[in-house]
Amino acid sequence: DNDNNDEWLCTNGNSSENVYDVDVPITEWGLQLMLQNKNNYAVFLSYAKCPDGSVGPSESQGLIRSTGDIIVAVEGTSTLDMTFEEQMAMLAGILRKSEEESWDEGSTEKKSIRIRFMNGEECHRLRGSQTGPDTNMKVSSQTMELNVAYEALETMRKANLEVEFGGSV
Repeated sequence: DNDNNDEWLCTNGNSSENVYDVDVPITEWGLQLMLQNKNNYAVFLSYAKCPDGSVGPSESQGLIRSTGDIIVAVEGTSTLDMTFEEQMAMLAGILRKSEEESWDEGSTEKKSIRIRFMNGEECHRLRGSQTGPDTNMKVSSQTMELNVAYEALETMRKANLEVEFGGSV
């Protein structure tokens, strides 16, 4: 059941082989993560460089395990049933709030956002092909079933013709 998986993914406090929490540093250039919309999943593509071409803190620490990992929660809130746009708006809101707080307090304290990532392949397996990037697999499976049905009908048609005309068609 997807709801139970969502609950586990987003509230289980322990990191695992497939699920892990990252405190992504907020820099003056944002989170410096390149994310892509894949079927409403926020998928990690790469790190964004600083304007001078140097690597940011997330990249230098190797915080994200691999390309294709998916954001499943931000600050303890599940993102799995949100659109990609809603997820980006949530992150932008947190960044704005953090920026305002640092201006208000004159703080030099390093701030971060707690993001829970999950291995992309594992997430799609748990969530099912109806919502994940495996949609093409589902379509291919349906196409294959139609081809098998068509071949069966064609075999029956040929058999009927052979009976009707008394020979091989």
